[in-house]
Amino acid sequence: MKPKVIITGASGVLGGAVYNAFKAAGSPVLGLAHTRATKELVALDLLDFAAVDGAFADFEPDSASLGRYYFL
Repeated sequence: MKPKVIITGASGVLGGAVYNAFKAAGSPVLGLAHTRATKELVALDLLDFAAVDGAFADFEPDSASLGRYYFL
């Protein structure tokens, strides 16, 4: 089973590479971007804690069920 992940900063160089790698591997992935959202990337301000909680609750990445989140 492929991990279900959320990538923040998916419109940037590093985040974009990580997003594309998970996508290419066939993982369900939600890409977040602050100002450069696209059809594939969701606009989200990480300082809006309610929006962040909502994104995690709606998408339910695998780490959420473990109570862990990793940020680069």
